[in-house]
Amino acid sequence: MGETKAGKSILKWVGIFVIMTAGVFTGMTLSIKYTGAGSRGAEVLPASLRNSTNLEIGQTMPSITAYHQDGEPMDLQSVLVGRKTVLGFVSQTCGPCKQFIKFLEGSELLASEGYQILLLSVKPEDDLANYVLPVFRVSEELQKELAIDMVPTMIGIGEDATIQFVSCGFSGIITDEYVEEYL
Repeated sequence: MGETKAGKSILKWVGIFVIMTAGVFTGMTLSIKYTGAGSRGAEVLPASLRNSTNLEIGQTMPSITAYHQDGEPMDLQSVLVGRKTVLGFVSQTCGPCKQFIKFLEGSELLASEGYQILLLSVKPEDDLANYVLPVFRVSEELQKELAIDMVPTMIGIGEDATIQFVSCGFSGIITDEYVEEYL
């Protein structure tokens, strides 16, 4: 009788283990399918990225006046046409912005393929001036006009100055492979 009781107990625990494993597997599968989490092969389309701005994929990037460190104005539209560009709205007090900038600076694809990288900030004269990438000053009014309420905000702009993707926040979804495919 003791063996039967022990056998039933073992069988019960094996059953619980199988049910739990199946539940975890199902949850992970659904997570990967619907969010792309945990899978390098999962496709996250540009339209599914968080975009709280008023910029839309396929529209021509609006004219933006940015200012060099010396205060000289520059129309960004004039430097966008003919080059693939990654435009980043950043802030010197933002931890994810620093991660985003490190990603851009360390990207082999962006460096080797000649992508243009421009950082825009309301106050670039602070510690952003220590970065290798060019940082230009923009007005708070411009950020409000474009509805950029979160930094970093990354905008991928094609050679014809059309917006290819917008990503608000830096989640790590944007990789060299992602930029190469969608820009």
